[in-house]
Amino acid sequence: MSNSIDKQLNEFIAKLKGAGDVVLSEKVLKPILTETMDEIVTRTRKGSGVDANNKPKEKLKPLAAATKKSRAYKKSIGKLSGGTSVSKSNLTETSQMLDSIHLEFKGTKAIISPKGSRNNKVAFYVSKDRPFLFISRPEMKRLFKRIGDALLKLIK
Repeated sequence: MSNSIDKQLNEFIAKLKGAGDVVLSEKVLKPILTETMDEIVTRTRKGSGVDANNKPKEKLKPLAAATKKSRAYKKSIGKLSGGTSVSKSNLTETSQMLDSIHLEFKGTKAIISPKGSRNNKVAFYVSKDRPFLFISRPEMKRLFKRIGDALLKLIK
């Protein structure tokens, strides 16, 4: 009897080891992390940011009067993004930076960042007062749940 249990346990451990390698592969992680990336962009467009991973989301800092004036002018000439308003702080004056957010795998790392040097500079600049490229506590819980679900699916 004990031999049978040992055999089953060893088979389970072997499955778990194999599943762990698969779950950490780019093929499995890409759709999971793309969902997290989309959550970051959606949250930011709604006007909330996160100042560090696993922290609660907070409203982005309000816009300065000069920024509102500039946005009003851009709206009058049709250059203000349709996804924002003159006074809404959501990092979408033109939407170019948020629209460029993408997922990239480099070796064993997955990186969520804006694409292009100009968009990276804009993200760096706005993040000083309005940090947004972090994963909030609820987003982190959903990310871990999706990874756990993928692992369970592979070991069944």
